[in-house]
Amino acid sequence: MVNVNKTTFLIGLFLCFPIIREAFTWVPQLSGIATIIALLIIYIPFELLFLTNPKIVKLDALILIALVAMIFIITILIFPEYKSVYFDENNSIFQKVFTFRSGVFAYLFFRMEENPKRILSMLKKVSIILFFYHSLRIKDVLDDGLWEITLFDGSIAHMRYNMSFGYDMIFWVIILFYFFLTEKKILFGLLSLAGLIQVFLWGSRGALVSFLLFVIFYLTFGDRKLFTVKKALLITLLSMIFLSLLNNNILIKLQSFINSLGINSRTLDSIISGEITNDNGREFIQNTVLAFINNSPLVGYGAYSDRYWVGHYSHNIFLELLMTFGIPLGGMLIILFLIMVTFMLIKCKNIHWNSLFIIFLSISMGRLFFSSSFWQESSFWIMLAIFVSYIKSIKRRVNYD
Repeated sequence: MVNVNKTTFLIGLFLCFPIIREAFTWVPQLSGIATIIALLIIYIPFELLFLTNPKIVKLDALILIALVAMIFIITILIFPEYKSVYFDENNSIFQKVFTFRSGVFAYLFFRMEENPKRILSMLKKVSIILFFYHSLRIKDVLDDGLWEITLFDGSIAHMRYNMSFGYDMIFWVIILFYFFLTEKKILFGLLSLAGLIQVFLWGSRGALVSFLLFVIFYLTFGDRKLFTVKKALLITLLSMIFLSLLNNNILIKLQSFINSLGINSRTLDSIISGEITNDNGREFIQNTVLAFINNSPLVGYGAYSDRYWVGHYSHNIFLELLMTFGIPLGGMLIILFLIMVTFMLIKCKNIHWNSLFIIFLSISMGRLFFSSSFWQESSFWIMLAIFVSYIKSIKRRVNYD
């Protein structure tokens, strides 16, 4: 594995934003400006590197950011009533979309590096740091038994699970598990297992879907050397044994043991009660979105329209695209997305770009079909950056194998 260089160091800094900000929140005099300080720590080196080498900032990244901004500007000119959601105190577009620390800005940073080996090398180092950071987040729930969650409307709730924690942790679990598969190091296997257990106990079901998607995609379309007939049969056999063991008697005993430790698992409780497929209101939200799409199929309602008309994001990337852009343009974007995924899974000849794409495809799709919004989901924009970088490498006839 190649060494991390200046650009991948900056990408690592970008990914470590939560840790940097958290460090300054512990300083009473600086806690109020912790976000600003963290952004300065990321963007001052970024500016210095840009001044010495302007080519690190790709034109397509700047065009993309400008295009996203233009979409929001055009939308608010047509629908001025959207100001209430654009500038909402708890979920404004400057807190979710134009944050300089997530979303489309992740595309900007990941496009800076054109060598997939360097990106993977950086992710290996950062994944261990971020794994332990997110593991420390469970301290409060271990002490109090409940998470303190800030809801979409800004209100505070105390819950047994934390959706944000689950998705944040599975991001790094998948990366750690990738390195376990490729490097066969027991440390990566143990850390990914520990993280997976934490997600099962305190995270959301959608996060577990991301992990399952990664295993399926990587064993099927990733490193072909890992996927042999024997391994396929072994995985099938183990899966059948595992499923046969998952009867309520065993699960109830497991639940009692976990509860005796003072731990509650919402996912385990859902399996036992038969409510694992409960959609928690998603069906109502999505049916409402569908009604709006049918009411204006040609042009849609613009960016963030689901927040205004439905009161929440769509919980499905395809529905959000259709409500935002209408069926003709939104449908075209969905088709292009599916073509991109098919191409990268089947036709990508570089194992490193292929692996990176599978990692971020799994992370983003596990979330965007159950929760979140593509406008703010960093893994979605990173996936797009990886696709563009691979296409550019083909045109330059550069092979990093």
